[in-house]
Amino acid sequence: MRKLLLFLLVAIIATPTTTAQEGNQEIGFLLGQAWQAVRDGNIVEAGRLSDEANFLVTEQALPDCAVVPQIKSLLGQVSKTHQPGIAGGFIAGAIALLGSCGVDVVIGATPNAITPDNAADLTEITTLGRGVMLSFDVSDDFSMVAVGSSLGVFIFDTRTHELISEIPHAGGLIISLEFNPDATLLAGGTSLGNVEFWDVQTQLNTGTLTGHGDWVRDLSFNDDGSHLASASDDRTIRVWDVESARELDVMRGHDDWVLSVDYSPDGESLVSGGADGVVVLWDAETGSQIEELDSHNDWVRGVAFNADGSAFVSISDDETVRVWEGQTGDGIETLRSRDGWLTSVAYSQDGNYLATGSIEGIVRIWDLQTGQTQHILEGHVSFVWGLAFSNDSSEVISGSFDGTIRGWETDSGSETFVWFTNSSSVTYASFLDGSQSVVSGNTDNSIHLWDVNTGADNPLRFERFIGETFSLSPDGEHVASGGVDGDIFITALETGDVARLSSVEHWILKLSYSPDGGLLAASDADGLLHIVDVESGAVLHEINAHTDWIRGVSFSPDSTMVATASDDMTVRVWDVESGDELLELNGHSDWVRDVIFTPDGTRLITSSDDTSVRVWDVESGDELDTFTGHDGWVYVVAVSPDGSLIASGGTDQVVMIWEANSGQVLARLQGHGSAISSLDFSSDGRYLLSTSGDGTIWVWGVEE
Repeated sequence: MRKLLLFLLVAIIATPTTTAQEGNQEIGFLLGQAWQAVRDGNIVEAGRLSDEANFLVTEQALPDCAVVPQIKSLLGQVSKTHQPGIAGGFIAGAIALLGSCGVDVVIGATPNAITPDNAADLTEITTLGRGVMLSFDVSDDFSMVAVGSSLGVFIFDTRTHELISEIPHAGGLIISLEFNPDATLLAGGTSLGNVEFWDVQTQLNTGTLTGHGDWVRDLSFNDDGSHLASASDDRTIRVWDVESARELDVMRGHDDWVLSVDYSPDGESLVSGGADGVVVLWDAETGSQIEELDSHNDWVRGVAFNADGSAFVSISDDETVRVWEGQTGDGIETLRSRDGWLTSVAYSQDGNYLATGSIEGIVRIWDLQTGQTQHILEGHVSFVWGLAFSNDSSEVISGSFDGTIRGWETDSGSETFVWFTNSSSVTYASFLDGSQSVVSGNTDNSIHLWDVNTGADNPLRFERFIGETFSLSPDGEHVASGGVDGDIFITALETGDVARLSSVEHWILKLSYSPDGGLLAASDADGLLHIVDVESGAVLHEINAHTDWIRGVSFSPDSTMVATASDDMTVRVWDVESGDELLELNGHSDWVRDVIFTPDGTRLITSSDDTSVRVWDVESGDELDTFTGHDGWVYVVAVSPDGSLIASGGTDQVVMIWEANSGQVLARLQGHGSAISSLDFSSDGRYLLSTSGDGTIWVWGVEE
């Protein structure tokens, strides 16, 4: 499992002068030992040490700390589980909460500088972020929101927006979530075809249902919570007895993936929708079909009954919402959205309104009395995974792949709140302040500032589009960003202020600051290279550099040259002052994704969709070496500060470490759940960070 503060050890750095401080020191020592025991596989010892720490938390050191109950709950569960990943998650969560009680947390072991001699010993130091939001559910009493990701399940309070609990999970992605009616149990469907149950209060796994042969896309409890229906890509719906974890029925009728399922309020019927474009109304007791409805002409991604069961709706990629009579399946009404594929749907409790979410991030509220749109709600920048109305129907809450949850007033359409629950896809990250903090750029119009020691996140959220590509200024004070509209923005990290620097009027694919901080190189989808003066915003050169997209751009260490990598399979080097071409490098047999100079400026490192990493001599243009070993497109490369190591990553989700001179593979770092999107070595050479579309940033190092 992957967890915030996963390899964090506790040390008290203040000189103890009181009994409480001595108690804190002892708690820190015990939890440090407990975490080491987890890493060594001794769960029994970890439980014993956690029990001792739990006693100190209550009786001596932290009697007045507000989060003592949460700390006690986490520590009390360590000895109840025999799963190292789960036990480690509870300990890591307790360590994080102790920080708010005055117990300082630091990385216990200082990593060595990463060298060819020890690169094989690279381990994950910490993970930043909670992963990309893949599923979403709101409890029936509207008190809790559950979010599923690549790392586990996170439960939030809907009013305070505070994180209530974290449930680590290593058994596949959490694709679907569903609270039972009284919100004591949470069910999760996974990409491995399993259904997991968690006790909401204890966060413990209480059972696993196996039987599906593919992703479990949707879940629905019946009215009393005794039965659970699960819809799967294996084209079946399965009904389970919750108490006994016994499979009661398998419903077959769809000819493609079953994407959605919902019980009627009385539990007597089920409705399902699938990638075959068909909606099926089922008798829940017998498992037989009542009616098969084929009015949609594209995937049916969502179905839902209204509160009294008199009607149900289906939403589709054909951009329509269809309303059906609840008992017979007779068609009542068709609503047309024009919002792109529809991805989520919810009825208001009073039955007067319907909310739909789309792949474009649009939430639409429909007045069912008139069949007309009441409000179009814009703010999300990616798929809307889930929707729910409050019990009084006055508010809608929406969760999106962009990592945010938003609230909206039903009557006015006004946005009432927005909060971050998980990261969106991370496209860029770089170390700040040596190696203690990290800045990242995300696909949800945000820049995040992370503390490596604590995992704390300070997101800077921007309502306007600031870009998909980012570059940190050499002084660490600003981030340049750009994207499809061609605008280049400069964000001051201290204040969060954003200024528009310039516009190149083309889709910016890559930005790079010059090492002296005076210039920005912007590459675009039309094969143009733009050299921009940072102080004035003036475009000094617009060079017809390539015949296809330019995906990589990098300045030489002395800022006199800039290299570009393109889909035309070439790499070119340009004189910054004159704009003249100095070199053209040919050798890759597919798109070239990235290019970077070595620290001494004598070599270029490139990566390509031909799965290779290549090394070139800058003076002669000769190809010096070709490194092969990736099983997919190689998106990014990085070079260690001393030039001895090359890191690379791409679609095979593996970070490879190469000895720069020999091309020997020294390490293969695995764990990300999506393609590697950026890599960066810290300036002191102690850490390597990697980012991914899975919404996480991993920090790697070699512990002493």
